[in-house]
Amino acid sequence: AIPAGVWIGSPSVLHTPCYGWEQGVRIWVFIREARGRVHRSGHRGFSKDMLDFSTFIPAWHRFRDAYLKVLGDAGRDTRLVKAKLDMLWQKRQPQIERLVEAWNRARMTEDEKNQRGR
Repeated sequence: AIPAGVWIGSPSVLHTPCYGWEQGVRIWVFIREARGRVHRSGHRGFSKDMLDFSTFIPAWHRFRDAYLKVLGDAGRDTRLVKAKLDMLWQKRQPQIERLVEAWNRARMTEDEKNQRGR
């Protein structure tokens, strides 16, 4: 299972075909590298990198394309999977925008506190 909830919400994980040990590790590394650093830490559950749209959106496209490549290489038709992932991505946008707004407000509040403390 590959965590993808930050981009598509629920279902929060995607599944690849089953592979042998060596090929499975290669695919895991390939998808993990495409996914990049995605973690829930920092304020409001997300890191600064996650809530920066200049990195967030390209990371989603890299991850989605890598996942589709893995499925395609396994002989699966990726057209419907791509359409579903794109639909889930679009559906998730209002929630992401609210998270970004909340994170930005919190950062501004922290910056103001730091400026007053100087």
